[in-house]
Amino acid sequence: MPSLLLSLDGIVLSKEPSGDSWFRLIVFSAHHGNILCLKRLSQRKNTATSIDLFNELHINLESRNQGRSWFISEYHHLNNFQQIGKNYDSLIYASRFTKILLKNTLHEESRLHVYQLFQTALNAWSTGIRPEVTFLKSLYLLARDEGYPVKEDWCEKLPTPNRTTVASILSTRVAEQQANESETHSLLSSLEHYLNHHTEIHMPS
Repeated sequence: MPSLLLSLDGIVLSKEPSGDSWFRLIVFSAHHGNILCLKRLSQRKNTATSIDLFNELHINLESRNQGRSWFISEYHHLNNFQQIGKNYDSLIYASRFTKILLKNTLHEESRLHVYQLFQTALNAWSTGIRPEVTFLKSLYLLARDEGYPVKEDWCEKLPTPNRTTVASILSTRVAEQQANESETHSLLSSLEHYLNHHTEIHMPS
């Protein structure tokens, strides 16, 4: 039976060993959603070409069992986002958003928007500037793109000062944010509670 071939751009959501000679990756693609890939461990220690969490890659895949499992035959890096690991808060929020993408199956029609949203968020987290703001914006936009009425339901039920803050956060570049950090954390908790109890988005614990 001939092999299936697939090429895609994707962002690494998880990486773990699989036996002695392989590791398993879950890669988020704009067109295919989350896809499980297997990569043979390299004997050469080359950090410039190794695959890590948050890396954006162009990957060539091959399957010999009609797409039930995919093996990476070739890849190259598009973006590494290495600076995220140098800022603790950026790493925490980027990892938390990654877990959301792992726990939830996105609607096919929203995948491209979410992929672009994730790219923008990773770039912002790489700067280390107000990572909690980037997370709040990303979470709000993810829920909106999935079709949930976060503006009409969650936001409209907030006290007026909080609604004003949300509007400012969403319309202002991260580097120019004036929102109080404690208020941002409070809004984040409120939004996460709303998503957990009023949508089908599963939030990581």
